Amino acid sequence: MINSIFATPKKYYSNSYEDSLAILGAIVKLELGSRNNSLEDALICIAQGLETPKELLVKLANKSGATGELTLAVANNPSAPVEIFEKIEANLSSQERVELAGMENLPQSLFERLAGDVDQEVRNAVSRNTNTPKSVIKMIVRGDDSLSNAVELVRDINTPAAILCRFADDDNTLVRQSLAAHPNASPSVLDYLIRDDSELVRVQVASNLNTPIDALNELADDYSSDVQQAAASNPNTPVSTLEELGLI
Repeated sequence: MINSIFATPKKYYSNSYEDSLAILGAIVKLELGSRNNSLEDALICIAQGLETPKELLVKLANKSGATGELTLAVANNPSAPVEIFEKIEANLSSQERVELAGMENLPQSLFERLAGDVDQEVRNAVSRNTNTPKSVIKMIVRGDDSLSNAVELVRDINTPAAILCRFADDDNTLVRQSLAAHPNASPSVLDYLIRDDSELVRVQVASNLNTPIDALNELADDYSSDVQQAAASNPNTPVSTLEELGLI
């Protein structure tokens, strides 16, 4: 069963001996502990092993249907390569993200994404982590402290996209408007904001150079003439769209 999960291409055979040792070590550990263990328990033991090769950790992190417990075990392994942290939090629950935020060996990019989490407890866990960069902690404090500080943070040109995304559903129109105008706003956030109830927000989205073309096409056909004109002025809006809508 385990062998079928970790079936590998030929270029990976050079590490098969190390992988086999890691797997056997995990199985022995389980057998010594209890007879009532599942395959998931074996995978978690492998993920926790200090001798588990990095290539195998990557396979575990990318395993289809991996549980949060397995994902966290991989993340907490000191040997975990940076590449596994790219989207590691995507399928974790709020409580699991809190646990992730408390780990020591996290890259700054992940600290920034977790600092932009919509869940306050996750952001608090990031703030408590002694390995969190001071710059990230300051951004969390600014964003949570008051409306004026939140607006200031969203307007700050140095605020990364990962921090900005948490403000996409902010109750204050000025905050969302500032987010929509930010040069670091991600295409996915801008695409989300094209459905904002505020015309002022949609105008800023239509003007932002990061806004995806599909979103610009939709904004060019917005019921607001101001939004239409903003989309028409964006150099990334297809000429064919503007001609079809009679904007040029």
